[in-house]
Amino acid sequence: MTVLHLDLLDSTDPAPEVMRGMESHRLLSTGAPSSSHTGGAQARKALAEARKSFQGMLNAADPEEVIFTGSGTESANLVLKGLAWKASAQGRKHLVLSAIEHPAVTESLRFLERHGFECSRIGVDAQGRVNPQEMLDAIRPDTFLMVIHQGHYDVGTLQDVEVLGQGCAAAGVSIFCDASSLGGWMPLDVRVMKVDLLSLSPHRFFGPTGVGVLYRRKGCLLESLIHGGPQEFGLRAGMENTEAIVGAGIAAELSQVGASRREENCRAKQRRFLDRLRTALVDWQLNGPEPGPWRDPHHLSLSFDGIEGEALALRLDLRGIRVSAGTGCRSRELRLSPALLAMGVPKERALGTIRIGLNETMTDADTDRAVEELALAVNKLRGMNVR
Repeated sequence: MTVLHLDLLDSTDPAPEVMRGMESHRLLSTGAPSSSHTGGAQARKALAEARKSFQGMLNAADPEEVIFTGSGTESANLVLKGLAWKASAQGRKHLVLSAIEHPAVTESLRFLERHGFECSRIGVDAQGRVNPQEMLDAIRPDTFLMVIHQGHYDVGTLQDVEVLGQGCAAAGVSIFCDASSLGGWMPLDVRVMKVDLLSLSPHRFFGPTGVGVLYRRKGCLLESLIHGGPQEFGLRAGMENTEAIVGAGIAAELSQVGASRREENCRAKQRRFLDRLRTALVDWQLNGPEPGPWRDPHHLSLSFDGIEGEALALRLDLRGIRVSAGTGCRSRELRLSPALLAMGVPKERALGTIRIGLNETMTDADTDRAVEELALAVNKLRGMNVR
């Protein structure tokens, strides 16, 4: 049985080019970037090349605006806590965010709230979109940061980051965009978006695990959370994971090749999948916007009445179809997506949610097979639940 991997939202397998590049670096370099010998020089060059790759991917003004961390979660922690430390010295202890941010953000902010900071959480509509004006209206004289995602990890909804960036710039407030779920699947231009900080997770776009990326506009000051050596411009002490950074840089380069074509191809897969499913099955819903300008092109969140998402994912796995159940980046016990509940999805339906990550390499036959197996599994589970 051929396995159809549709669980591309939480992580992806490294691309072959990424694996080859990492192996080549391992064979050629045996030095730390701080070493003065030839191996160290090779490692420094590798870091510089990876930095330039992400500079190009994000249209950053300078490669030194790219900081390497251990994960997207670490990048978010560095932004929120590092910026808060600087802002508190100026008496600014207020943040604005959407009510459906990633746990890396929400848990960091709960930590800050325990230490005297205040957060204004702005709700979303039934499509998972926040009203930009409502976010901007929440800014106070002591506000130092606005936090917004681009591409929701559970729902796939996109936000109007550019409008928020313009408003924050006018108000003198920094803005952080968590693009970890979307980066690599759509073009991102930090200058057009007008963001001061942005995080990426290369393992979500065919790079390796063990490395995160933080864009930090020059002039945006952060306090380091990990103290020690001067690595990453004094913002992240410790030996760099050079091999993983090399792989991440290659993934960044690959993401730029045919980016617009990839985006449209993935949207076409989304539309075909939904069209087939609407013909094959009833009593289900797409969470978030229809395929188009306000939806992550490789993300589908689907809720089915009368069943549990985890049971559905397990049954599909037996048939060689791998999908995600429930909410991402949470424990197995917490199956209900906070974002779906914030969007007004009833708990019973939210429990029957799966998330599907599509790729442009899928064939029409792959799509049709996935829909057929999904419909069969849903009908089987619903039959089992009949009393």
